[in-house]
Amino acid sequence: MPAEPIAMLPVAQLYAGDVPSLRPPAGADLLQVLWCPFSHENELTLRTRLYWRAGGEITDFLAGQPEPEAVQSKYFVPNVCRLHPEPVIEYPAPDPTEGIDSTLSRALREWGEAQHYQDLADAFYSSQLSVAPGCKVGGWAPWSRTDAVALACTACGAPMDPLLTIASREWAGDGYSWIPHEDQNAPDGYPRAHEPTGLMLGDADNQQLFICSADPTHGHAALCL
Repeated sequence: MPAEPIAMLPVAQLYAGDVPSLRPPAGADLLQVLWCPFSHENELTLRTRLYWRAGGEITDFLAGQPEPEAVQSKYFVPNVCRLHPEPVIEYPAPDPTEGIDSTLSRALREWGEAQHYQDLADAFYSSQLSVAPGCKVGGWAPWSRTDAVALACTACGAPMDPLLTIASREWAGDGYSWIPHEDQNAPDGYPRAHEPTGLMLGDADNQQLFICSADPTHGHAALCL
């Protein structure tokens, strides 16, 4: 860890006009997400900062992305990517906290068996239909390390909603239904199609950011999922 302060790195820049579900505070239409490229103590997530801004007021642009002065790992430095947001439909994970009770879970298993997915009947819904993997805005959080938990804003007590998933991989395992058509036959090069950002967080984990559902200026929470 450097003794002197270092600049945080940009992770994402999102405009509300491109991402209707962003829900910025009044007067803002741009979200900029930065993080520290060093892990701190025993924290599982990298420390993040959110900046809500009015895009029309930004007039001083950088000609290029500055090289970071120091980083703990190259895997904490995202590749420069141009985003092409695409809405998708996803459903909650098969977890009671997310609204999937035992009766519905049993019905989903039976449905999985009917799809000739007997060996992994429980996984058919969760891997092919429920929570979309990869980097995304909003949607359902990709709970995997722990069971789903409800988070409350520390400022006002309102429920916190998923804001941004920063993923190590866009897809993995048998979740073939989430692979974009243009990537299904992508050549095996670098960066690989399912790892376009070049990030690797923990054991191919996700850093999930949550935000207050009542007021996005109340701060955010970050979990490793």
